[in-house]
Amino acid sequence: MLKDASAYSVPGIRDDRGAEWVHRRMGSQSKGSLMAGVAPSGTIPVYVNHGRWVVDCPDCNGAQLACRTDRRFMCDECGNITIGGLWRPVDWPADIAAIEAVLQVRPLANQNWAPGETVQDLAADNNLRGI
Repeated sequence: MLKDASAYSVPGIRDDRGAEWVHRRMGSQSKGSLMAGVAPSGTIPVYVNHGRWVVDCPDCNGAQLACRTDRRFMCDECGNITIGGLWRPVDWPADIAAIEAVLQVRPLANQNWAPGETVQDLAADNNLRGI
């Protein structure tokens, strides 16, 4: 399994609220409110970078680990200020397990996936590289 925020255990944070891990770990320095609601639209995509599921802030370009058990995003840099400090919904692929299975056989530096790449694309790339 590739790393995501749900891999980290923080006392007081339930699995279904795992996106709060980074904020608790950093001493709640986020400008956004962890109690804020979720924006009704404007999902942002998750991607894999060097074996980690990551999400980028569309406002300030900050990045942090995504959480597969809590598909919300609150930027720890800008606090999602452009949408009033609401959480942003995160768009995860339907085939997470298949993507991870193909990526895990690669060296860590090559465990990358971008939205739009299919499992077949990843497998073909593995074959091309002799993996």
